[in-house]
Amino acid sequence: MTTTILTFAITLLSVTGAWAYDFKVGDLCYNITDKGSKNVEVTFE
Repeated sequence: MTTTILTFAITLLSVTGAWAYDFKVGDLCYNITDKGSKNVEVTFE
């Protein structure tokens, strides 16, 4: 049971890390906060 939970947690963390940002320009990474008004925020890679 513990091994199953640990495996699930590691899998979940690796998947969420793949979506850390929406796009990258140069060295800066951005998340889109509002597509309608075209707002973005600077985030981590």
